[in-house]
Amino acid sequence: MRVTPDPIFDCTDVIGKVFDDVNGNGYQDQGENGLAGVRVVSARGLIATTDKYGRYHLTCAVTPNEDRGSNFILKLDDRSLPSGYRMTTENPLVKRATRGNMLKFNLGAG
Repeated sequence: MRVTPDPIFDCTDVIGKVFDDVNGNGYQDQGENGLAGVRVVSARGLIATTDKYGRYHLTCAVTPNEDRGSNFILKLDDRSLPSGYRMTTENPLVKRATRGNMLKFNLGAG
């Protein structure tokens, strides 16, 4: 018998936002809008581009190890930032993925 992952229950989706961190504190505060057209890339080569609100989504980005989970690495392509912008949050970010749970990575630049 072969057991294969079920996308609904085993995959980990990745969501997040790239935002204009005006005050440089690394958190999205009221009035700090999303940045459109910015690319985020996973270590496995998955690429997403932010929409006009700075949001992105990677569907079934990873199927973590069922016993202990897996690390998921996401990096913002700083070449896709608007001219003059620099990262205000860590880049890349690493989070632990467990089966069937979503990960959220918010990235700031200002």
